[in-house]
Amino acid sequence: RMYGSSLLVVYDAAAERPTIRVRMIDFAHIFPIKDGGVDHGYLHGVAFLESCLRTTLSRRHQQVGGAHGNISAINGELIKVEDKPDQFDTEVAFYRKVWGDGTSPDPLSNVMPRLIRVNEDASPRELVISDATRLVSQGYETVSVMDIKLGVRSFRANCENDPKESYFTKFTTFEQDLSPGRAEELWKQICGSKDGPRCLRNGKLGKRDYLAFRDATTTSHELGFRLTALVHGDYRVSQNDSRSLETKTQFLECLEHYLCNEQGFDMGVATQFVDELKAVSLALSKSEVYHQHELVGTSLLFLHCNGKAAIRWIDFANSMPSEGGDDNGISDGVHRMSLAVQELIGKYSA
Repeated sequence: RMYGSSLLVVYDAAAERPTIRVRMIDFAHIFPIKDGGVDHGYLHGVAFLESCLRTTLSRRHQQVGGAHGNISAINGELIKVEDKPDQFDTEVAFYRKVWGDGTSPDPLSNVMPRLIRVNEDASPRELVISDATRLVSQGYETVSVMDIKLGVRSFRANCENDPKESYFTKFTTFEQDLSPGRAEELWKQICGSKDGPRCLRNGKLGKRDYLAFRDATTTSHELGFRLTALVHGDYRVSQNDSRSLETKTQFLECLEHYLCNEQGFDMGVATQFVDELKAVSLALSKSEVYHQHELVGTSLLFLHCNGKAAIRWIDFANSMPSEGGDDNGISDGVHRMSLAVQELIGKYSA
């Protein structure tokens, strides 16, 4: 029987994919079992430890870009818990329009998570969709994730713009982190005057103007997308970090990190992403649902693990029916994202 024996777990925490060793140690208090058999108590402890680890892995959070902490993954299912009722209803409605009854889904279903069910009786309610990480892993490997927010703007076309002190306060706080002269440059770009809207002189600013100014400090206006968050081994770009990415060059540097492994640039993963983006573009061109909605705050979720790569289109809480369809540059953003990946492929192919 094993009394006081231990399991020693050793790995290099600094390594991106560390080798783990588990060894049994401490045998000063072991005794033969006179009637034969095995020490079931010891085996039970090992089995319990394994089950705890598997449970922790299966319940890990997969949300990278979001800040609400209302998403969890269990056994291949992603559970989005209701936060704001109107946004929950909007996202559920969009998923139902895309997937229908499952017999003839919209082409967007080819690039979106699968709608599994909506738990209307839960409190708060739950939207259950397929866990996109399972496209590249079995559920226990570490998946590299990148969240790309699509669109040239983060507000709807009919966004109100009544001057308010609250948005002026937000603007002045945001402006403090900009380099000298940058605010004047951005206002000149947005409204034609380096002094910005006239209401600024009175200590007020409209919501639309504030959001347009904030968007102008990212790559959204230039590229039709911006990086929201990225996790790849020890390399991370948080939501706060991503707000400082203003140029294509800065974004390409982050993308290059994301597409590199221990051997260097991963040409196979990059090529798979180009193919995935082609699939997204094709789905957009054929989709009736896409051409009937204005989409704000929607994202492409990039995933890769052990040489496998996939992209899924997510976040539809701010999708609204619209006769004009896409006027937020979504399809152009997808195209420019593909060009960015291809630029790095060309760099490493030369």
